[in-house]
Amino acid sequence: MTIIELRKHRFEEPLGNLALGFLDAAAGLFQRANNHVGEVDWAFYPAAHCFRHGLELFIKQMSIYVAYERRDAKLLYERGHRLKAQWERIKADADSLMIRAQSVEEDLGMNLEEVDLAIDEVDLQDPSGDVFRYPESVLPANAKRLRTRNDTPPRTDANLADWVGLSTNTLEAVRIILYAAQEFAYNLASERAHVIDSFHQTVIRFYATLNTPES
Repeated sequence: MTIIELRKHRFEEPLGNLALGFLDAAAGLFQRANNHVGEVDWAFYPAAHCFRHGLELFIKQMSIYVAYERRDAKLLYERGHRLKAQWERIKADADSLMIRAQSVEEDLGMNLEEVDLAIDEVDLQDPSGDVFRYPESVLPANAKRLRTRNDTPPRTDANLADWVGLSTNTLEAVRIILYAAQEFAYNLASERAHVIDSFHQTVIRFYATLNTPES
């Protein structure tokens, strides 16, 4: 029996690792369904949910790197599941970070475009984050968070082959972006003489009370 040591790599950011795990699972599920293995008619929903959740975790992890680079805790991800809105909050700063992290081996701009494409497609199919998780809708106006039940999952005109390509390309793009961002953040921490255990906690500890980023 293999025991997974989740905390073995102490200094790797956990949200980024989880993002890659969910995106990898999604790509595998889409490929499996496209090969007519398993519950093909229903496979799109769990695969798309893994894909969407992987993108959400990626955005959260990037917001941590961006907040650290900008010295501004206000850039950290907010509560909620609306991918497009969360991505738009940090996209310009993420673009700037990638330009500064640019390497001769990878075109980080093209990989960001791949992520943009994925987020746009998922937002079109499921803007609120309810569609792929379960056939219910949350009514946020009520403090008790009552749910409206829908026993018939919404139809989708998704082409599985297209989602195989989208999920596979997105997984690779996110992997490249996260590794570049992490390397950049650690180099920046070295310049700032910070001993990093968690970039998230570092942002909260040092930058949460600042009104504007330091120059």
